Amino acid sequence: MVYLIVLSCGVALAATWAGQRQAVMRLSALLVESTGERADAELRAFFTPVTAGLTVARDRSQHGYRGPVDVASLNHEFIPYLDRFPQISSVNTGDEAGNGLLLLRDGNAWRNREVHVDELGTRTHWIRWLTPGQPEREWWEDLEYDPRQRPWYQRVQEAARKGKAGPESEPHWTAPYTFFTTGDPGITASVLVEPAEGEPLVLAFDVMLNDISAYTTSLAPTENGMAIILTADGRVVGLPRHPHFQDPEVRRATVLQPTDALGMPVVEQAMQECRGHAGYITEPFAFRAEGSAWWGGFREFRLDDEIALWIGVLVPEDDFLSDVKRQRAIILMTTLAAIALASLLAVLMARSYSAPLTALARQSHRFRDLDLSESEDVPSNLLEVRALAEAHERMRRALDSFSRYVPTDLVRELLTRGEAARIGGRSATLTILFTDLHGFTALSESMSAADLVKLMARYFEVLLESLSRGGATIDKLLGDGLIGFWGAPKPNEDHAADAVRAVLACRDELEGLHQELRVPGRPPLHTRFGLATGEVVVGNVGSPTRLDYTALGDAVNLAERLEELNREYGTEILAGGQLRAATEGVIHWREVDSVRIRGRSESIPVHEPLGLRGEVSAERLEWARRYEEALALYRSQRFEEAAEVLSDLAGREERSATALRLWIRCLEARDRVD
Repeated sequence: MVYLIVLSCGVALAATWAGQRQAVMRLSALLVESTGERADAELRAFFTPVTAGLTVARDRSQHGYRGPVDVASLNHEFIPYLDRFPQISSVNTGDEAGNGLLLLRDGNAWRNREVHVDELGTRTHWIRWLTPGQPEREWWEDLEYDPRQRPWYQRVQEAARKGKAGPESEPHWTAPYTFFTTGDPGITASVLVEPAEGEPLVLAFDVMLNDISAYTTSLAPTENGMAIILTADGRVVGLPRHPHFQDPEVRRATVLQPTDALGMPVVEQAMQECRGHAGYITEPFAFRAEGSAWWGGFREFRLDDEIALWIGVLVPEDDFLSDVKRQRAIILMTTLAAIALASLLAVLMARSYSAPLTALARQSHRFRDLDLSESEDVPSNLLEVRALAEAHERMRRALDSFSRYVPTDLVRELLTRGEAARIGGRSATLTILFTDLHGFTALSESMSAADLVKLMARYFEVLLESLSRGGATIDKLLGDGLIGFWGAPKPNEDHAADAVRAVLACRDELEGLHQELRVPGRPPLHTRFGLATGEVVVGNVGSPTRLDYTALGDAVNLAERLEELNREYGTEILAGGQLRAATEGVIHWREVDSVRIRGRSESIPVHEPLGLRGEVSAERLEWARRYEEALALYRSQRFEEAAEVLSDLAGREERSATALRLWIRCLEARDRVD
């Protein structure tokens, strides 16, 4: 019932969701497109008077009009036009000699600038006036201004070199830049004027970009949407709607800044999406910003064949999804209510009919995984179910008793890997461990059998828990010791390092236990460990009726011999050279000696792990280094020098029996040589 209702409601919900998503995409596309068209029309109306005025002025000059050759003619011709179209902030002219005129709107007044070039150099004359012909103020200024160096002049000259500045060509626009005179951000359109009489000159209209931002900061595609106008290289021409940009001075300081200077995550994220497409995305696209879903899109606004602006529209999905989200919520709540009702009915039916069987099935699965914890109560009015529950409990108790004799984790892993109950093995490189309790014989003679069993139970509890926690597979218990290994049945590429870490930790835990169990008059307890890494055969060994999961091979024999050698060298842990080589990067080691092992013709090096790298004191590392230095001197038959080093070491280290043993050997060898 639950599955059926979930499937039905899920299909309906998915279909509704997909339909709404398509509607959102269409709506967002229409909204982005319509807002872009609206902004495009506004920009067209904003810039058209600029290009139209320049075109008319150029055409008039070609039909006999002298053009703006002085301040009077410049003012007479263009002041009415600037009054009509306030987006044009100033008019500039410049000729090939470097002469130029300027008509600039200055609040309620006007300013003119005349740049003259003659044999005396360049002179700049300024006039400020309220009424034409009645200067309010005049002054001369040393100003390094050359109209030929301005972007609007150079833009026309570049077009002329390409044959695109003729009498029929469109005005040419500069890229947005900062005006020389006022310091305001702006953009300039210019044309080449070739009057019938007189020298050619370049005529330019300046447009203040602050006026574009005054429009875009008030443009609201939706309640929280915004529009932005950018240059091709990502600088802001028209600022987006934001309370911070309502201040004209803030707009003036921010225009022509890159988008990441706006401090608006929505704009930054939209630009990030565009950077991933190597340009502005002209199709509506979705993105996330400030934890909300947004839609955006850009369209090109071309000023001329080389200069273009980009109109961006960004709207949050929440602005036009309130009804859609309400509908989604209703459908979702209805679906959840139906699922809840179906679940309640299913639970009631399960409790009445299938709950006991389900509980027994769970117990069976737990038994399969060798989870032998207490069984849950299975109440039922059915006699057969009660009988089955009693049989389950008897089986659990039998398995629980049996699990005390075999490693449960090992059996569980073998079951998982499919290796249980079959004779056979495989070759693998493992790390083998042998342990032995030093002084066990004396200990057993000093206490009763009951106390001894109790003591050993506590000992093995700590030993087994510590090694199992370190990833060891416990093979078997051998009286007061055990055999274990790492790397099987579960593969472990880092078995060597894991083994050393586990044994070091186990030694420390057992040391605390030995101190806890220490009784005056009773021999002290110490555990010895032998470790060896090598290739062995690991698997199920035995007969079809009795199996033992164990490891066989030379490394096993070596680990046993190394454990025994601890007695001779007064150490607690000894390991072979292959194990040291495999763990050199994580363990500090000391070479103890070279010994000949039964079954081998050559001596092998024997090593003692000092501890994890970074956790061994500098004093002990120095002691180990000096010991290895003395061992090398001994092998080089420099017995006197080795004895001198060892005589100092024998009393400076807690575990100095090895130093004393080697010192005695050095003295004996020296005497034989003498």
